[in-house]
Amino acid sequence: MGVERAARDRTAVSAGVERERIQLVALARELLLRWGQAAAQACTAEALNAVSEITGRLVEECLSLDERGLAVRVRTVDTLLRELVRSGERPDSIEQVRLADAIRRLHDAIVGPEAEPVPVARKAGATGPARDETGDHRPRVYVFGDAPERMAGYTTRLGEHGYKAETFDDLQALHLALSLQLPQAVLLLGDAHDPRAGARLVSELRLAGLHEDLPVVLVAPQTDSRCRLQALAAGADACLVEPLGGARLARRLHALIGNRQPQPHRVLLLDADPVRLERLAGMLRGSGCHVRTLDDPGLLLETAAEEQPDVLVFDAGIPEADAPTLMRLIRDEPALAQLPVLLLAAEEDRLPVLTGGGVEVLPKPTAPGLLVGAVRAHAAGQRRRHGSAIRDFTHRDASSGLATVEAFRKLVETALARNDAGIGALLYVAVDNLLQGDMSELRRARWRARFADALDDQLLGSDIAGMNADGAFMVFARRVDLPKLESFARDVAYALGCVTLDELGHGNRPSVYVGVARAESGMLEQSVEAGKAVCVALRREGGDRVRLHPVLAGGPGGEEQRDWMGRISGAIKEGRLFLMYQPITSLAGDHGERYEVLLRMRDTEGRTLLPEQFLGAATRLGLDRLLDRWVVSRALRGLEGRLKEQGDTCFFIKLSGASVADPGFAEWLEAMLAKVSVQPRSCVFEISEATLLVVPRRTEQLLRRVRAAGYGTALEHFAAAEESLALLPNLPLDYVKLDRSLTANLATNPGRQNWMRELVHRIRSTGPRIIAGYVEDAQSLGLLWQAEIELVQGNFVQQPDEWLHHGSMI
Repeated sequence: MGVERAARDRTAVSAGVERERIQLVALARELLLRWGQAAAQACTAEALNAVSEITGRLVEECLSLDERGLAVRVRTVDTLLRELVRSGERPDSIEQVRLADAIRRLHDAIVGPEAEPVPVARKAGATGPARDETGDHRPRVYVFGDAPERMAGYTTRLGEHGYKAETFDDLQALHLALSLQLPQAVLLLGDAHDPRAGARLVSELRLAGLHEDLPVVLVAPQTDSRCRLQALAAGADACLVEPLGGARLARRLHALIGNRQPQPHRVLLLDADPVRLERLAGMLRGSGCHVRTLDDPGLLLETAAEEQPDVLVFDAGIPEADAPTLMRLIRDEPALAQLPVLLLAAEEDRLPVLTGGGVEVLPKPTAPGLLVGAVRAHAAGQRRRHGSAIRDFTHRDASSGLATVEAFRKLVETALARNDAGIGALLYVAVDNLLQGDMSELRRARWRARFADALDDQLLGSDIAGMNADGAFMVFARRVDLPKLESFARDVAYALGCVTLDELGHGNRPSVYVGVARAESGMLEQSVEAGKAVCVALRREGGDRVRLHPVLAGGPGGEEQRDWMGRISGAIKEGRLFLMYQPITSLAGDHGERYEVLLRMRDTEGRTLLPEQFLGAATRLGLDRLLDRWVVSRALRGLEGRLKEQGDTCFFIKLSGASVADPGFAEWLEAMLAKVSVQPRSCVFEISEATLLVVPRRTEQLLRRVRAAGYGTALEHFAAAEESLALLPNLPLDYVKLDRSLTANLATNPGRQNWMRELVHRIRSTGPRIIAGYVEDAQSLGLLWQAEIELVQGNFVQQPDEWLHHGSMI
């Protein structure tokens, strides 16, 4: 009986797990469906909230099944969704693509990539790139090459920048795919062993009738100018040279796709036989052509003038007018003199037709493939002759490829005219040592090109970049949200500040200044002068190298920014912005005291505001960097006084993502540390895991700079994402603080307890000590001690206080 009961119990448990697994799969499918609905509704807060409800349930299901790694991935998406809902902001196109990718990967990880796709609702009347049944609305790019690893690399790069890539290693398969569905662009990977193969491939695609409005980009593995010239002459729209970064490739594709919206070939079809007329029209419409049918040759000229066709197709045996007569009528009309004509003729009609001036004669009856191929080829040639496929590459700086001042002005004015608000932002970027000194023109050209590449990696597809005669860069951005604009300007300053030309004997990093001004239609010259004036002031004052022109405060977001700036400034002046301290306790009996420094603010009525009541607004408006500097300076001065009383005190000070991304913050921090008498190991600077994942290179650089100065480093809110776990061995860390998602309700979850022990071992093997944050009960504290975690922090241990525990207040 006992054996039978145990077997029944095991069966019941197995059935329960299977039911939970079925529920997990159902939720994953529901997630994909809700996301498709949200994308169709332009990602409103209400729609995103519906998606986050599913991710919240998915987290619980993953934890109940002890799927820890999967739970972390779902929680990351869930956190991003909830932050968007709280902010009320809709994600931009890039953020939507990244969200779609993350949700699709979650679905595939749970359901499996080979599962039947979930139907996605599409908003009625929606326009733009068609989505497939999975909700994917990314621009599609066909990638052709003969090296799988190389194609996979470009597929990954394109995916990271919002494109969906499909690879082909067989030319016939590529032709078939092009006939079934046109992508937004074709990317051809050149052959390193045969430099001329790229031009031949481009020529073959164009001669086969590839839509002339479809951009073709050749990636050449060599810098042979002659071969690149041949490729462009054969019909390529761009010939780029490896190594080629994803950002630069994505920007080039965006420019080509934005300039070219493939339009169907327009065909005028004339035939007196109504049955044959509809049959031929059906062939052409099925291939994507726009077809206008006509059965009366007397209306040919009027209809052609109205339709402006790319190709005329007519039957040579029309009873009312023979083919030579019709050809003379067409050629005597100036607007139709160069119009391609395809004649459908029986064998006995070929000679008079050809002498009558026909462009091409097709046999009658005509096979669908022959007719469609001939129409595409002649339509492509017609549009090329009329210059629709020619790109204006004039008015460009020869070395950098950026627009000259005059071309930049025209491009920006055009962009402003298309913008309903008629405003944007202009970045004036001054780079010291770019043209100064004894430098040959070749070196100047190479320097300009290097800076232009660095700048290009920071730009979105809608941004416009130019360069003036003084070597200053100009960028027009449609972003008018002040925090995002300042963040973008700092990204540009940092990227250009990292450029060196060691091989040219110029190894020192340049000084980069960015002045951001308001750009309005008809006032571009004033915007340039305003940005330049800001750069002059920055150079003269030293310190920060990015500044928004005061006029920008009058733009969108300016009133709210001034309001919050007033609140925070008032709180500082009136002593309502203050610090609190929460102990970090050792479970190993270490000597010394450790405190995490926390920022708080009181309102005008004396009530203490929680961080989420003001830090969110400060971050959204770009004020978190200013708050960081206040906290750091106040905490360091307080620590200086505390060390005189208690020599073994250590403060943990948080740094926001804005400070980590700020190129000037490290210099400011070093200057601040030089002003106080603080022992290096008595201060630890904390950076969040989220910041690490967003700007990993800058996080590592700042951590190394802090460590080199002798101060401690920590990674906080660590949720054990696989990406951050992979980065841990290379980071100079003294501490890792676990996120509340790992420590909350630990006592009630045996599976998480086992996983916690494995995680502790994995982190400790990389070097840093571990802090368990958010400890809220005695059972969790005991379990953390059993897991050999050395340091704990939380309200159960001690709540934050303005006063340090021995009674002195800082």
